[in-house]
Amino acid sequence: MRSRARTRTRTSARTSAMMMTMMTMMMMMTTTRGQETTTTSEGPFSRASDYPYRVCDEQVGDYPTVQEDGTTANRARCVSLDAGELGFCQGIAYDACVRTNPPSTQDKRVLTMFERMTKKQAAMSPALAGDSACLLVMAEYMCAAAFPRCHPDPVELTKYYEIPMCWGYCLNSVYGCTGEMASAQKICNASLATGVVVSSDRPDVKCTSAARLNQRVVFAAAASSLVAIFVI
Repeated sequence: MRSRARTRTRTSARTSAMMMTMMTMMMMMTTTRGQETTTTSEGPFSRASDYPYRVCDEQVGDYPTVQEDGTTANRARCVSLDAGELGFCQGIAYDACVRTNPPSTQDKRVLTMFERMTKKQAAMSPALAGDSACLLVMAEYMCAAAFPRCHPDPVELTKYYEIPMCWGYCLNSVYGCTGEMASAQKICNASLATGVVVSSDRPDVKCTSAARLNQRVVFAAAASSLVAIFVI
């Protein structure tokens, strides 16, 4: 009985520690996204015409963009990224709505957030520091959230929409680290208000479901190298 009690205590501590690090990381990601303009456009681009997809060049960024009134403002831009072009997020290989110029600046920010999360994780629960599977999942998710896919409007070809994260992708990523569905739901719910994640009751909305296989290979290498750094 004592052994089982100790096991439950360790499991609870593991989940609590991971929840704290996950909540911190998710809030950092959503806060970054939340600083953007709230202007949205619905458009006919997807199956869900009533969903307020964000227009990429209406989000705050570093790229000078001419506005409708003729003025110039710094906005995000849809940029084609090749595999290996970035550092930590080297698996990103698609057209992404990028805030920073150059894109590598955003990549470094993601790495910094990932390192902070890993250090906090190791401090609260040392046993989690070497959990490469969890780190891989979170590396993939953080990079996908930081570099959202952009998709052209079928009518206005110069307009690009930012594709949000699927509810299932968020839920599975967080669940993979916490092991508790209730905790995963709580964390993903925190991302709904900012538009980073699509609600579970909108399966008709086009969203990012998971990283591609080639991304998983390079993310695995990046995550593994960081595991070695923090475990030593």
